[in-house]
Amino acid sequence: MGSTPSSETELQEGCLTRVFPWSDMIHRLNDRLMLRGIVSRDLSEEEVLQVLSDVEPQLLQLAESSESFLQLCPDPGEAEESIPSSAMVPASWAENLLEKQPGLKQTRFRLVPSKVSEDNF
Repeated sequence: MGSTPSSETELQEGCLTRVFPWSDMIHRLNDRLMLRGIVSRDLSEEEVLQVLSDVEPQLLQLAESSESFLQLCPDPGEAEESIPSSAMVPASWAENLLEKQPGLKQTRFRLVPSKVSEDNF
């Protein structure tokens, strides 16, 4: 189930040009849904790209401002209720996102630790 990283993530001028770790996140969520019997098959790469295309505006908003980030990212307690083990994200994914999205890195700088703990971010 799922897939392995095929490339890195890069968001440039409102366009998703590479998909790691975003595609891995979608496959991981789909795997969880398959285990729960909510979906019955793995997603094709084309379907993953369509999901990414559909959510791209929200992904870009994460790095727009601290307020946008807090609005789009639920409290970890709420996320755990809706998506079990949502906090179990490989550090390499988080590092890659921060490296490839300067706006997200700036948002992290503004939020941690004053409003969000390092672990929760």
